[in-house]
Amino acid sequence: MAKEKGADLVVFAELAICGYPPRDYLEFDEFISLCENAAKEIAKHCVDIACILGLPIKNDVLQGKDLFNAAYFIEEGNIKAIARKALLPTYDVFDEYRYFEPATNFTAS
Repeated sequence: MAKEKGADLVVFAELAICGYPPRDYLEFDEFISLCENAAKEIAKHCVDIACILGLPIKNDVLQGKDLFNAAYFIEEGNIKAIARKALLPTYDVFDEYRYFEPATNFTAS
């Protein structure tokens, strides 16, 4: 629908793939894999339109938390860039630091 209306970019909400807050579902590898698979499926449909899509992704570094709260920039069917969230809220109902590693590197990957 967005493409038919002339949009070049669709921006989805933070952690749109899994819903916010995903809480303890983040502790299950299958859940993270399903999120990644969903993002790849959406990427297949991003032709002639780009999107920014939020999801949890694995942290390949052994030190720190296992996951990042991240956003994919998808264009022409491919993940072109990944941005990782740095400022993780830990007040009120928010407990992101419990699950996510804060980003410290701000170059596009």
